[in-house]
Amino acid sequence: MALLGGSDGLSDQSGGQGLLVRVGRVVIRARLQDTELAARLFQSLPIYGVAGIGAGTVSVRFVPLGELPTLRTDASARPLLRGQIGYSADRARIVIAWADSPMPGVQVWAIALDDVGALAAATVGMRVAILQADS
Repeated sequence: MALLGGSDGLSDQSGGQGLLVRVGRVVIRARLQDTELAARLFQSLPIYGVAGIGAGTVSVRFVPLGELPTLRTDASARPLLRGQIGYSADRARIVIAWADSPMPGVQVWAIALDDVGALAAATVGMRVAILQADS
């Protein structure tokens, strides 16, 4: 299980704002990417839901209140890589990859700082929370 360490849990990294992703008892620290999408999703936090499970991923349904920046064409063909946290507008889901996943159309907005391997044990219906790191 990934656990937080250090005084603020994010002091070993530079730049970007921090997130906490909780899936059941697993807590993963993550750092926002420097994109408009990341900024907009960060403003939408906290996000709560139940886990969906896919090929190498855990996801949570998220329907934004406003319009989010559109996905760049070049990003839609890339697979989601282990440790990436993305948003799929087509599926209205935030997706956390615990293994490389052939899921196209997902725009990465954060990167996990902790080992995401513990998410492989997640099951459908587990509680998920995506929070600002200071909450």
